[in-house]
Amino acid sequence: MVSQTMWQRSAVASTPMVKHDLMRGVGCCLEVYYIERSTYAVGGDFMERHRIGKIMHSAGISTIRYGLVINFLEIGRIKFEDYEVENIRPLVTSSPPFAWLVGRLGEKKAARLLGVAEIVVGSLIGAKPIAPRASALGSLAAVGVFASTLSFLATTPEAWQETRGEPKLSLTGQFLVKDVVLLGASLLTAADALRAAETRPGTGTGAASW
Repeated sequence: MVSQTMWQRSAVASTPMVKHDLMRGVGCCLEVYYIERSTYAVGGDFMERHRIGKIMHSAGISTIRYGLVINFLEIGRIKFEDYEVENIRPLVTSSPPFAWLVGRLGEKKAARLLGVAEIVVGSLIGAKPIAPRASALGSLAAVGVFASTLSFLATTPEAWQETRGEPKLSLTGQFLVKDVVLLGASLLTAADALRAAETRPGTGTGAASW
C-alpha cells in the first residue's frame, strides 16, 4: 500500500503541469536574483560617479578660488611698479571715477591704492578655511572689481578696433573681456564661502564667523 502511494505521488510529480510549475518557480527565483544583482551594480556605479563628481567639483572650486587669489596678489603687487602705472594709464584716465581718483592722488599713489585694495581682496578670498564669511566678503568685493574693469570696455576707446562695420575688440579689449569669467568665478567662490560659513561646526546658521 505504501509503495503504491509513493508511486502515485511520483507519477503526479512527473506530469507536465507539475514540471511546468516547478520550472516557473526556479525561473522566478533566478529572475529576482539577477534583478537584485543588476540593481546593486547600477547603484554602485551611481555612487561611484557621484563620488567622482564631488571630487571634481571640490577640485574645480579650489582651483577657481586660489586662481583668483594668485591673480589679485600678483596684479596688486605690480601696481607698485612704474611700468604698470603706464600700462593702466589709458584705462583709468578714460573712466570718470578713476580719472577723478588720479586727479586727487596722482597716478602713482592711485595705482598703489588700487594695488593695496587688490592684495587685501586676494587675501580675504584665500582665507576661506579659517574665516569663510570674510572670504565671502572678499569674493563679493572681487565682483565689484571685475564689474569696474568691464566698464572700461565702454569708456576706453583703445578697447575697440578702429574699423568700419561691426565693432571688434582690440588687444586691450580682449584683455578686458576675460573679466566676465573672473566675475562669474567670484560669484561662485562667494556662494561656496557662504555655504561653508553656514555649515561650520560650532557657529550655527545665524552666527558670525569672521
